[in-house]
Amino acid sequence: GADFFFRLPRPPSPPPRKPLRNALSAVWPVPDAVAGRIRAAGIDPGVRGETLGVEEFSRLCDAFLSL
Repeated sequence: GADFFFRLPRPPSPPPRKPLRNALSAVWPVPDAVAGRIRAAGIDPGVRGETLGVEEFSRLCDAFLSL
């Protein structure tokens, strides 16, 4: 009965939502430059990536791809 429920595997918890600055610093070769590039796109480095709209995401890509 109820004991079976407690033995079912639980789904893994989702990864923590990180501020954009932290998420990109983990993958960008020069982590110290990340916040500046995000600001250059007109975006607050402390926002979460999932909150970006299409236009913001496009500006962010331009900021990182234009060297």
